[in-house]
Amino acid sequence: MGCNLMLTDQTFMSAPDEGLEEYRRRCLEIRCRFVGLETSVGNWLASRAAQTGLADHRTIHHVLNHEDQHSVDIGNKGQLVLPVYHGNKLVEIIELFTSIPKESYVDYLEQIQQLLKGLKSSYMRKTIKVEYDSYLIRFTLPLLADITDLHMEVKKRFPELEHQTFRVEYDDAGGNRLLISSGEDLRACIAESSLKGGRFIKMCVLLHT
Repeated sequence: MGCNLMLTDQTFMSAPDEGLEEYRRRCLEIRCRFVGLETSVGNWLASRAAQTGLADHRTIHHVLNHEDQHSVDIGNKGQLVLPVYHGNKLVEIIELFTSIPKESYVDYLEQIQQLLKGLKSSYMRKTIKVEYDSYLIRFTLPLLADITDLHMEVKKRFPELEHQTFRVEYDDAGGNRLLISSGEDLRACIAESSLKGGRFIKMCVLLHT
């Protein structure tokens, strides 16, 4: 139901970095951080990855809040956190930092996964909450999902939609209801959610009349 996160080994740095050295010092002082299913971990990506079992990344789309722990610890660096499993057991969290945030860390994730011989890791995904006919269901989608992936997940949870023509809409940051009609629309929706630091995207399904 939970785990303890402890810093191990030595941080690898190609050049001295005061910010990362300070981050490591803070982690060493903590020694052991318990993360349970109901623990409030805020924006601490390593703890969030342990809690959700999903990789996460801090890209150029994230607006850093200087009052949260991440901004204090890593400043304007980019970050990828990756939970690693042996079977169903969480064995470690890998943290990768870059001097500046990148557009995406999916390529890094895929390279690390190829190096984890005998181990496995969960792909970076976004939580989607979909409302239909007064029911609300939840699932996750890869960051680079296409609209066919979205429709497949919706029909899997609402079998009555299998032979229906429907559309999926979501509310953007300005409160406008927008239609998701293509993979490009879906990825723009996910990117906007990441920009605002949202942990999930709320959508609704409407039948065509």
